[in-house]
Formats: sequence, C-alpha cells, structure tokens
Amino acid sequence: MKTVKFTLIAFIVSMITITVSAQNQGVAINTDGAQADPSAMLDVKSTSGGILIPRMTQTERNNISSPAQGLMVFQTDNTSGFYYYDGGWQYIGGPDGDWTVNGNDMSNNNSGNVGIGTTTPGAKLEVAGHIWQTGTGNSVFLGEQAGESDDLSDNVNVFVGKQAGQSNVNGQNNIAIGMQALLANTSGVRNIAIGSATSWLSNGISNVSVGHSTSANNLDGSYNTVLGTYAFKAQQHSSYNTAIGFNAVGDFQAIPWALGYYTGDRLTAVGYEAVFANQKGIRNTGVGYKALHNNEDGDYNTAIGYGAAQNLAGLDNTTALGNGAEPTASNQVVLGNGSVTQVKTAGAVTVGSATVTEPGTIRFDTTDNHFYGYNGTSWVQLDN
Repeated sequence: MKTVKFTLIAFIVSMITITVSAQNQGVAINTDGAQADPSAMLDVKSTSGGILIPRMTQTERNNISSPAQGLMVFQTDNTSGFYYYDGGWQYIGGPDGDWTVNGNDMSNNNSGNVGIGTTTPGAKLEVAGHIWQTGTGNSVFLGEQAGESDDLSDNVNVFVGKQAGQSNVNGQNNIAIGMQALLANTSGVRNIAIGSATSWLSNGISNVSVGHSTSANNLDGSYNTVLGTYAFKAQQHSSYNTAIGFNAVGDFQAIPWALGYYTGDRLTAVGYEAVFANQKGIRNTGVGYKALHNNEDGDYNTAIGYGAAQNLAGLDNTTALGNGAEPTASNQVVLGNGSVTQVKTAGAVTVGSATVTEPGTIRFDTTDNHFYGYNGTSWVQLDN
C-alpha cells in the first residue's frame, strides 16, 4: 500500500509541474523547475543527457503510414543517420550539390557556374572585381602547376599558363607567359619568356624570348634576345646573342644538339633562317633571308642581303654584301653576286699589298710604289 501511495503522489506532483508549465503555453522538462521559454512549445534542459528520437531500420521508416511533413527519425541501417520527411525522406547532412569540406579541402560539384560579385556568372568562375594573391612572395601564379615549386620568398615572378615556371625555386624577377614557358628554370633571374614551350629548359640570366619554342633548349646561356617561332631553339650554352625571325639560329634537326654542341656566342641573326645552322661559330652576323644559313663553325663572318653567304662553310672573317654574295675564302669581302657589273663609289678605293693569286687581282706594292695585276700566271705592272 505504501508503494502505491508514493507512486500516486509522484505522478500528481509531476502533473502539477507540467500543468503549471503548460499555463505558460509550453512544456518544460528539466530538473530545476525552470519555466519553458515563451517561444518554445517544448523546452528540454539538461547537462547530462540528450533527446533520443525514434530509431528504426529503413524498412520500418518506409512503413510509417502517412508520415507528416517534418517527421524525423534516426535510421540505423544502410546510410544511417537522421532523416526528415518533406514528401520524401531526406538525409540530413548529405551532399546537396554545394560546397563539401574534406579535411582542409573544399570542393563544389555544381555543374553550373560560380559567381563572385555577380548573380549571372558566364563561366565556371566569374569574379566581378579584383583578384588578389597574397603570401606568394610578390609573385603571380595563374595556371595548372604554374610556379608549383616556388619557395614563395620575395621572388617577384609572374608565371601564367600551364606549367609556366613550374620548376622555379628561388629564381627572381622572371616573367613566363605560355604553356611550359620557363618550365625548367630553378634559379635563373630576370628572364622573360612569352610563348608556348619558350625557354623551357633555361636557367640563364636576362634572356628575352618571344615566340613558340624560341630558345627552347637553352640551358644556361644568358643575355640573349630572341624573337620568332623556333628561333634560337638549338643553342644550349650560348650568350650575348640576338636572333630575330622564324628559325633564326634555329637548326634543331641535326643530332649534335643533344650533345651540347650548339654553343656559339655573340651571334646576330635577323631574317628567316638567318645563321640557321650555327653550332660553334662565334661573332657572326647574318641579316637577310637565309643569310649565313649553312655556316656551322666559322667565326667573325658578316653577311647582309638575301641569301648572302648562304652556303659559306668553314671560313672565317668574311664579308658578304648583297643578294647572293658568296665568299670563297677566309678574310674575303664579296660585293654582290655574279650579275653585278659595276662597283661604284663616290670616294676613293684603296688597294692593299696582299698577294692573292687569283686572276684579275690588283695590288699595290709598297716596295716600289707601283700597281700590279695578276693575269693568272704572273704579276704585271699596271702603271708607268
């Protein structure tokens, strides 16, 4: 009898508590007798427990007859978790096509576009306003793997394009624009490479290369200025060169390039395939279509004009001026081709004392102060 009495008393007390709370338009469940918050129909308060909602399998959940909008359960099998009903059962916390966080990474599987500062983005990402990069050592990186190895110290580089400047570690003040431009540079400084695969092996200093594959195989040459598709593409260790024009100083097909034979320095080439085949020759100048085209290792040669000294090979210190002018010996100056009938000058022509034995040669003998001409067999005095 005592047990029944105590149970009945406890039930009456609890009903009084709930009734009092209900007069405040809400039900409070707690251990301190606090009233329910005026905004809540049910106010549960605890520091040692939580709310446990119905737990069931997916089959049991699906067997709920006429579920109400907002009904919630905890599913225990398959994809377990909280589900709510809004005409269909929805998983709370599942992917919804927006941003997903995985560790320190955040991704978006949205098939549409993303806009920042605009509600009508026209591309996968459209930013209406400035884009700032900070923490890059005053460098700018744009493109897949662009500047990937940069140590982010104060290098002040600009790398734009897939793999542009990818290997750069501490090289400074470089500009690379184009796929794989300055790809292999690690520490070279003050280089400018504009064009796909331009200067991609370079580690030199103060090179300027513009055009597809220009200076492509330059390893450590410095102070080169190159403009034109495939220009200067075979030189590996050459410095102080200027090449302007398609394939200028550009023979890339010969095998020796792989062995590092292309080392000519202080070359000037202006024109289509000018100084094209130069490998070891130094201080050569070719200006014009295929000027000095075939010279590989001759030094100090100058060719100016369409096809000037085009077939010259193995000669040094020659000068060819004019269309098709072609030296035949070292230390020779040739003016024009075989069609030239006159060399005219407004000033004097000085004849030296060299004794070249070629018919038609004129020389001045400083021992007797007379002019002589070579007729093919002997020297003949020309003046009285």
